[in-house]
Amino acid sequence: MAAYLVKRLAFTIPVLFGITVVVFFVVALIPGDAVDAMMTQIKLSADQMAQLRRQLGLDDPLLVQLGRYLGDLFRGDFGRSVFGYHPVAGLILANLPATVQLTVAAMVIAMLLGIPLGALAAVRQNTGWDLLGMFIALVGISVPGFWLGLMLIQLFAVGLGWLPITGTGLRPLILPAFALGVAEAAILARLTRANMVEALREDFVRTARAKGLNQGRVVWRHAFRSTVIPVMTMLGMQFGTLLGGAVVIENVFARQGLGTLVTRAVINRDAPVVQGVVLVAAAMYVLINLLVDVLYGFLDPRIRYE
Repeated sequence: MAAYLVKRLAFTIPVLFGITVVVFFVVALIPGDAVDAMMTQIKLSADQMAQLRRQLGLDDPLLVQLGRYLGDLFRGDFGRSVFGYHPVAGLILANLPATVQLTVAAMVIAMLLGIPLGALAAVRQNTGWDLLGMFIALVGISVPGFWLGLMLIQLFAVGLGWLPITGTGLRPLILPAFALGVAEAAILARLTRANMVEALREDFVRTARAKGLNQGRVVWRHAFRSTVIPVMTMLGMQFGTLLGGAVVIENVFARQGLGTLVTRAVINRDAPVVQGVVLVAAAMYVLINLLVDVLYGFLDPRIRYE
């Protein structure tokens, strides 16, 4: 296990390096730069703009800028934001907990909705329950998260007044987490159904029923256990999807987090902030999938790491 972890962690270095380089050039392809974005707030002469670009290093060739940025990253320095000249690492640390909280809450909702729905559809295969469950899953996949968020705000916050839109604590988290987690719940439901339909036909399930076990134990302790690894794999992959979806949902619900931070940075052409947020999100995605791979060995003792 230790050798496997070292190998996987070593493999993440070129992955993160490649992501850093790609994001750097993608941001560079955005028309204009931070100085142009500043012109929407203050008026500068051409000489002042040229001097500001020299101070920020924006007039250097792209390869020089890339080399300088990679050198700073190697020393653990994410740089400073163009607007406000705040340390990028500090901005990320200040906004990261809110985004992680939203992502985890959305994943919990996805599991609580998707897994039971998929299991019910599998147990009641080819019945009305099965059709209803898969129809709900299809709707969940098809509905855009931002539209669902707006509808939830209109119904539960504005219309009924049951839940707040913004604030701290658990109640303001319910609506954005639900809007973010519905699509992932639909994916989990379809995956759970497909795997459990196969498991319910296996010999070990028939044996469990022949022994007189009740339906609940047969479904959850025998059939569902064989679907845990595919579900865990999907959860690891969905973590990255949820992080990306948080960018939209945080803006819809005016939540402060990495999503609103990177949105402002893109509008302001604040390249260091954009690059830092994407790099941190990529690192989190890689580490979560590594954790999922490690959990395989605990869920299925037959798995061996080399």
